[in-house]
Amino acid sequence: MNEAHDPELVPDPEIPLLSSPENHPGWFVFICALFTLQCVIANQEKKIGELESVVAKQRDEIGKMKLHRYTNSILTCDKDVTFFTGLANRSLFDKLHSLIVPFVKRRWTGVSRLCKNVRNLKKQSSRFGPQRKLTSHGEFLMTLMKLRLGLLNKDLANRFSVSESLCSRIFLSWLRASRQVLASMVNILDEETLIATKPVRYRNFPDLHSIIDCTEVFIETPKDLQLQAATWSNYKHHNTLKLLVACSPNSTIMYVSPAYPGRTSDKDVTVDCGYLESVPPNMMLMADKGFNIRTECEAMNISLHVPPGKRGESQMTSSCVSKTKNIANRRILVEQVIRRLKTFRILANELPLTLVTHIDDIAVMCAALSNLKKPIYKY
Repeated sequence: MNEAHDPELVPDPEIPLLSSPENHPGWFVFICALFTLQCVIANQEKKIGELESVVAKQRDEIGKMKLHRYTNSILTCDKDVTFFTGLANRSLFDKLHSLIVPFVKRRWTGVSRLCKNVRNLKKQSSRFGPQRKLTSHGEFLMTLMKLRLGLLNKDLANRFSVSESLCSRIFLSWLRASRQVLASMVNILDEETLIATKPVRYRNFPDLHSIIDCTEVFIETPKDLQLQAATWSNYKHHNTLKLLVACSPNSTIMYVSPAYPGRTSDKDVTVDCGYLESVPPNMMLMADKGFNIRTECEAMNISLHVPPGKRGESQMTSSCVSKTKNIANRRILVEQVIRRLKTFRILANELPLTLVTHIDDIAVMCAALSNLKKPIYKY
């Protein structure tokens, strides 16, 4: 049967069509209002997204300002820079920072193994992991403050609003990088440089290469009894580590030996560290009378200039007194250099056991920063 003649399929002319807007004006108005509302909502969502991006940028800028705030507020003048960092001025601070920061390798230690796809997505960013708590300037300032003032990690953590563990990681990372960069500033000068920069008071010693002496750094008492005995110093009456320091006549630190237990004698430290092998032949070393290394120096064709002893006599002769005075007036330079070195109070205070394994890096870093200061005597 044809569908056109089916009475059930033929529309009744008395029943209005739902699709006709003329028959249902309210429905049409509702559709238009709904469409208009959707357009308004879409525009508002777009504006909200734009405002959220602006807020995120503002928050990032505020965060950066907060990170820089402590550094800028504490380094207000050259005197503050010298007190907190040991450097002469802010310009030198910025130059050292730009020189060292490319070598700092402190990575996120939260998750060690991640999917390669995730790592590939992060290759575009400069650093993988969470956002840094401090800027690189703040981290460098924290490191120098610990060296210069000898502050504890808890104090630094409160100052910079970070955790103690993060403070420790930052210090060790910057210490390793600084040692890598600044170690070249603590080197043995050639003979031409020594002659050109020799002060007037040392012109009577044309062959003088360097002045040597040992210094001791206090450490916490180890729990191991053998380590207690090895690091005990009868001279300081404390557990110490001993370092050999060699300075040139122009007050530049040319060599800092690795740390030895405080019980080691000055002679053993000097011979074992290998400094005598680096001294050119036919040159002179000046030292205290406690350095009994004349035989070792003669074997390497090096002259040793030390104050004479009494040699069993009750009183020194006038010539020995004059010679002792002459040497003491020149040898005092190494004492002044060591005093300058220990203006970095991490070496003057008692060193925690957690930093004993890093004493070599700390000593070289402090020596390099000391060499940035003006010479003690004018040329």
